[in-house]
Amino acid sequence: MWLYFWLLLLEGALRKWVLPGMANPLLVIRDPIVLLIYFGAISRNIFPMNGFVITCFVLAVGNSFAALFVGQDNILVTLYGLRTAFLHIPLVFIMPAVLTRTDVEKIGNWFLISAIPMALLALAQFRASPNAWVNQGVGGSEGAQLTVGFGKIRPPGTFSFTNGLALYVGMVTAYLLAFQLKKWKLSSRISLGAIVSLGIMAGVSGSRGVLVAIVLITAAMGFACLRNGTFIGAGIRTSMLVVIACSALLMRQDFRQGIEIHQSRLETGGGVEQGLIQRTIGGFLEPFVALGDVPILGQGIGLGTTAAGGLIYGTRTFVLAEGEWLRVVRESGPILGFAYLLMRAGIVLVMLLRSNRALDDDNPVPILLFAAIAPVMLTGQFGVPTILGFACFGSGLCLAAANSARTPATPQPFSISPGSVTDPTRAVRGRSIYAEKLHGR
Repeated sequence: MWLYFWLLLLEGALRKWVLPGMANPLLVIRDPIVLLIYFGAISRNIFPMNGFVITCFVLAVGNSFAALFVGQDNILVTLYGLRTAFLHIPLVFIMPAVLTRTDVEKIGNWFLISAIPMALLALAQFRASPNAWVNQGVGGSEGAQLTVGFGKIRPPGTFSFTNGLALYVGMVTAYLLAFQLKKWKLSSRISLGAIVSLGIMAGVSGSRGVLVAIVLITAAMGFACLRNGTFIGAGIRTSMLVVIACSALLMRQDFRQGIEIHQSRLETGGGVEQGLIQRTIGGFLEPFVALGDVPILGQGIGLGTTAAGGLIYGTRTFVLAEGEWLRVVRESGPILGFAYLLMRAGIVLVMLLRSNRALDDDNPVPILLFAAIAPVMLTGQFGVPTILGFACFGSGLCLAAANSARTPATPQPFSISPGSVTDPTRAVRGRSIYAEKLHGR
């Protein structure tokens, strides 16, 4: 799982700078790690055979037969579609069976530690020209990153594209607030560095997704404070620290320019109402509107992924739809497609219920991780490997963080009172009375 975590953070760096010639094989570099995790779980009898995993298996078989019936003759596209939709889902339920709260805290430590170099890299990418080496895309291509005007790009950090940095910022935000509320052991320098780094990444990201994630996670912190008053003091202190850090960053020209880019993108994108709210609602409604022209068995699983675009049409683009829900329904048809979307919604519901219950145990970590990752699990484009990785790994962390902190009582060594050996009416645990007489104490 640690290897999965580090590959999730560094996969893009491998594909862009270290091994650009192997960019396509590295696209699925975490898949063998997932299979190793599954084999380890099976060998230890902890592989989860719950309703979600069984549903994955049934839907995978159904989609395989559906692809054959609709004439999807590209086996690689079908296999990639099955891998995209189902392979990583069981990881969500293995993680809480293996990881303790301490493990979740250690992973959070590294999220915050890595935020400092990540912010410096994002700042360097923001300052550099779009064709600079630090801004090259997958496979070493130049000028492949998204631009936001003003001669700037949307910095991707170590990830292949900017969506990876947006998801990473969400996890850093959740963990940063969690450490402040829960008062876990964390170096004050790392804490301060993470706060400043978060401000830098949010400022220069040029991503509306980053802003939405920060707002949702902050709202989750407010909810935690309302549900459990013991967090109110820490919540106020954390808010003051963030305000101070942002005020200090406003003195930097790069940060001010990043804020201007955010404002420009919001205005040109239709503002908050049209660019965010209506766009989100439209993503949910698209598959229902398109039901009239969707075949009952779909057009073949995997056909709507960017990988399929590369295999069939020679260009990595969204073939069927850019929105995740519409893509799933067009690939799998209304029956299998909506069943799959309901499964993902069910995972989100389980995360919410367990996160809310954890607040009664003075544990705000799950609800903050839930706010960061639930939208990704619900509507994230699983055809993009980084989004798939964050959705499943983040959901597993959320459930693992909600594990009970109560540990079983430590077994006490067997002891026998002097009178118990000779008192046949007294219940004795351990060796029989005869054995005690025979062997002694």
